[in-house]
Amino acid sequence: MIRKYQKSDLDALMQIWLEGNLDAHDFIDPSYWHDNYELVKKELPNAQLYV
Repeated sequence: MIRKYQKSDLDALMQIWLEGNLDAHDFIDPSYWHDNYELVKKELPNAQLYV
């Protein structure tokens, strides 16, 4: 079921974000995604998300 994002979804969403980017963009150094992890985690809740 698709529903609006809740704060409790953040850890799972970030895991998907990181693993998805590492897998899909293997031509980019993994440190880029790890270095931006906290920034994305901070900003992601400001977006209108559905999970």
